[in-house]
Amino acid sequence: MNRESLDRWCERGILAFVLGILVFSPLAYGAVRIQEFLVVLLFTLGALSLWLARVWLSERPKFILPPMIWGVLAFTGYAVARYFTCDVEYIGREEVLRILVYASLFFVVLNNLHRQEHTQIIGFTLFAVATFISGYAVYQFVTGSDMVWKYHSSYPGRGSGTYICPNHLAGFLEVLAPLAVAYAIMGRGKPLTKILIAYSILAMAAGVAVTQSRGSWISVTLTFVLMAMYLLTQRQFRWPAAIFLVVFIAGLYLLATKASYVTQRFTKAFNSGKVDLEARRDMWGGAVMMWKDHLWFGVGPGHYDLRFRVYRPVSLQLQPDRAHNEYLNALADWGIVGGVVIATSLALLGVGILKVSKSVQRGNRALGSNQSDKFAFLLGACAGLFALTLHSVVDFNLQIPANAILAVTIMALLTSQWRFATERYWFSARLPGKLVATALILAMIACFGWQEV
Repeated sequence: MNRESLDRWCERGILAFVLGILVFSPLAYGAVRIQEFLVVLLFTLGALSLWLARVWLSERPKFILPPMIWGVLAFTGYAVARYFTCDVEYIGREEVLRILVYASLFFVVLNNLHRQEHTQIIGFTLFAVATFISGYAVYQFVTGSDMVWKYHSSYPGRGSGTYICPNHLAGFLEVLAPLAVAYAIMGRGKPLTKILIAYSILAMAAGVAVTQSRGSWISVTLTFVLMAMYLLTQRQFRWPAAIFLVVFIAGLYLLATKASYVTQRFTKAFNSGKVDLEARRDMWGGAVMMWKDHLWFGVGPGHYDLRFRVYRPVSLQLQPDRAHNEYLNALADWGIVGGVVIATSLALLGVGILKVSKSVQRGNRALGSNQSDKFAFLLGACAGLFALTLHSVVDFNLQIPANAILAVTIMALLTSQWRFATERYWFSARLPGKLVATALILAMIACFGWQEV
């Protein structure tokens, strides 16, 4: 077997490990517990090992290094440095270990799974997983079951699928539903493929509905409306977008008028004594006070819940775990320095998306085709991340490993689309570059291997 064949098998192995992570983590309670996260860690070790093999199988391996990678590296380095100064080592280590896994997966996907075929395989696999979990959530809602596999979810009457908390299932689905809509309307798939995607969209919509997550209802509604409004401006997609918008609005009307739990959920938002708007305001206030007391570097990775007892108001006798607002939680944990690095990374991602979108649209017009899988992924992925950022104002979906890994994978695939805009960020590594890449990958393998043991 020659080098090219071995390299191809390593690439397939990396794809298998990444798919394993993306399928396993949402099915295993979101991989929140350490025993499930260790499986994710093991799969990450496998992907890194095969990437290391690919580096040396190729005489001059190519790396794609667009601007966003510097933001990812900067935040990862800052997180590691902050770990060494945090108050409680174990809490800090668990949080930073997750960040290292996310960063590793970002680079693995970016540099190994950037072909259009990989993007489609990953997307369609995720649609299948989302469809299954949505079906499970609908079953829980219809039967009134609060069982998630063999554990009680403590959310009777709400569908949580394979997650313990229904809001986190909603976060998972709200990322994938817009992507599925974009593929159904704009993709180049065969009619049968689009019919299957349409069934998946219906299942995900039902899944979001039965989670009874108010934040997700609002974020998905705004995202779908904005998507439809944009597609209505594109002459080639005007009719499919109009049909989608009419069907979606009709579904919203039926849900609002026929499902009494919708009104009850929004009414309950203003009741005190539960994790509602008033309780969230108290948790947000605690996060703001933490940040003010530790302005530049925050209270430490994962330390919000530990420090909250000092800032807990009399009206909130709960242990909240997280701030139920990703932005305030990030400021409380990481301070201004961490917040600026995160914001810079997201800004670089946004700049890349704008540049790539122009190239993808130009290429689509040059081919004379109305449909494009590249542009479908770009629009759908951006819409899904937009829905997640909206929902993150009132929840903490990115603190759930399965959802964070999904978001990181989508970001890596979006970043890899720089190759459609320019060759500027492609680098062929000679021996010094291979040695640097080897040192970094081996450092991650050694760290993860030791933690796994």
